[in-house]
Amino acid sequence: MNSELEKIDNYIKGLGFKKMSFSELSKPGKGVPLVADENTAYCFDKISDGCYEASLFSADALLIKPRRLYLIEFKHVKPMIGDEKEREILRLKLFLKMAESFHTLQNHLFINCDADSSRFEKHFILVTEHFEEPLATTFAACDRLSRNPAAPAGDVYKDSFGKYRQQYKNSKKKVYYDSVDIWADFVFPDKVAKLK
Repeated sequence: MNSELEKIDNYIKGLGFKKMSFSELSKPGKGVPLVADENTAYCFDKISDGCYEASLFSADALLIKPRRLYLIEFKHVKPMIGDEKEREILRLKLFLKMAESFHTLQNHLFINCDADSSRFEKHFILVTEHFEEPLATTFAACDRLSRNPAAPAGDVYKDSFGKYRQQYKNSKKKVYYDSVDIWADFVFPDKVAKLK
């Protein structure tokens, strides 16, 4: 593991946080888990809650790999897709989760464990439930959550949440994340197992 990432991992362990299964991390309160996966990651909600007097929005999970950090948000969107007002609230909450999770990484974790955040990549993954027509319908649902609602369904992965993937002007440095992806729940176990 990258020595800078080891600093983060050791710092989190030192705070007493233990890894949980993705099944546990994707469970909304007392509801049904969004994914069935016994691989583990840290509960980023708990880490974030421990940083502030008033909680900020945060991703559900923090997965640390040898060269990359992955923030993962599990979200049941199906009940909200048909309601324009609910959809807008969900979209804004997801934007807050991306921005405030990044803030917690940069201004709490990296500083307190003395890690150089420029030494590794940072990625954000939104996982949603699939629908009756998994690919087309999930693409359409994600499209409605994107910053550019008019984007064609096939371009969802490129255009969704674009402002969190942008680079600074005249620079290749990322403003927030190196990537922001949207996965359907049924592909999660295979895709997360391939992350490096």
